Amino acid sequence: GWRTDSMAADALYSGDWTGSGVNHAYLFYGNRFGAGRGKTAVSARVHLFALNGGGGGATPNPMRVHNSASKPASEPVTSSPFAGPALADNANGWAPIPVATAQDFLDGVQQGLVVYGTGTSDYTALAPLSAQPMQGAVEITWA
Repeated sequence: GWRTDSMAADALYSGDWTGSGVNHAYLFYGNRFGAGRGKTAVSARVHLFALNGGGGGATPNPMRVHNSASKPASEPVTSSPFAGPALADNANGWAPIPVATAQDFLDGVQQGLVVYGTGTSDYTALAPLSAQPMQGAVEITWA
């Protein structure tokens, strides 16, 4: 299920800080890549802004893709793991997205990303979109 406590509106959480359960931070893009239909992806990147990580140092942010256009009733199926940016507290950065994943966005096969932490070593609290409008922004270059 989806996180529904009072902290759910304050940030996107990935990983498990307290041992009480793993969170995954889903980003839904819907049909935002429709202008690229029929194009060939050349490169792509995603932007993330971390509020805090597991220990204050640069925390890895493993990522995956999913094919849900919007938030479904239960957790979407994920695939194609790749390394997101390693971010320290209150840091932001761009990370490359595999070209094959970018092509899947352009072709409409995939419709979102997820920061897919699995424990305390990759726990991250990401700023909500309301506070950081570039959170989860995807930039795709195509030919």
